[in-house]
Amino acid sequence: MRRFLPLLLALAGLILFGQGAYIHAKAALAQVLLERAFTETVVTGRDTKPWSWAGSSFQGSIVRPSCSDRA
Repeated sequence: MRRFLPLLLALAGLILFGQGAYIHAKAALAQVLLERAFTETVVTGRDTKPWSWAGSSFQGSIVRPSCSDRA
């Protein structure tokens, strides 16, 4: 049992590290997809989903009175 405990702990650490890395990679990808969908929505004027199963669309815009740019 003493031989397997360090291996078991190392395996548990690798699994937890992998889950954390997966979450961060997924969040980074989501940011890229959201940015692309937002840009396409602004350019074309049509609602564009960031990914095919997304159940949301961009609803608002931000207007700054001192600037003619809209986002």
